[in-house]
Amino acid sequence: MFRIQFHLSYQDQVCYDVFGHDTVKQIEAYSAPQHTLDYMRTTFNHNGDATAFERNILSRQGGAVIRAVYGLSEPFPYRWSMGAYALFVGELYRMRADYMADYALKVKKYGLADWGDPEPMRPIPSPIYFDRDLNRFQVEPWFNSAVSASIKNAIILAERMRDYDAIQGPRVGDWLDTPKGQFRIAHRMKDAVQPTMYTAEENQGFYLGGAISYSGSLGEPVQLSRMYDSGEKRAALVWFFSENDVRAHNSVYLKADFRVFRLIGE
Repeated sequence: MFRIQFHLSYQDQVCYDVFGHDTVKQIEAYSAPQHTLDYMRTTFNHNGDATAFERNILSRQGGAVIRAVYGLSEPFPYRWSMGAYALFVGELYRMRADYMADYALKVKKYGLADWGDPEPMRPIPSPIYFDRDLNRFQVEPWFNSAVSASIKNAIILAERMRDYDAIQGPRVGDWLDTPKGQFRIAHRMKDAVQPTMYTAEENQGFYLGGAISYSGSLGEPVQLSRMYDSGEKRAALVWFFSENDVRAHNSVYLKADFRVFRLIGE
């Protein structure tokens, strides 16, 4: 099973050891705030080349490289495959989920005032490599092609759902199970929700932007006092513009996990 584990961090680098992959042994991701980059510039040995810092440091910001591999004789730089990159991105979200679960336990035990807000998740790095001809880091060509649209959309979905999952209580998009069937919450009010008029996957009008909004017919309101969180998750469709390109006929439908609410005593 593919897994990554934090190894070390230094200046703009975070290094991960990789387990369960035939070739990839170590991955480095790069990201630093401006004040760190300013400091790095003062200590960087550019050997009289005014472009060296931009080529070697700035060009790698927001990217990740395969730093070490198993059993390959080719010299560095190593190149990303779409499969390896997809596994890496999935692991970053798994680690984030583990962090948030641990954070929730600490807040429950010590209280939010004592523990503070969770650290924000870093943006997902792009797959990069060092181009020896250009003498700088470059994004893998396939990442900017139509072939990679599914990977980019999966990242968009995960990032938006990460933020959406921070919202407490019933949300638009969550499930509401009633004796009449499985509905989704289409509108949230202060003390009540309105489910969709129709059940299950008949409803495909849930748009995932900064939040989730629904376009379609609504059912009768249900008071929050009648509902409880079952603790279960169930997949459901949302849509957004593929690769964040807002134009006609460019919607993509993907599934995400949503909370399941039920009616008390039913």
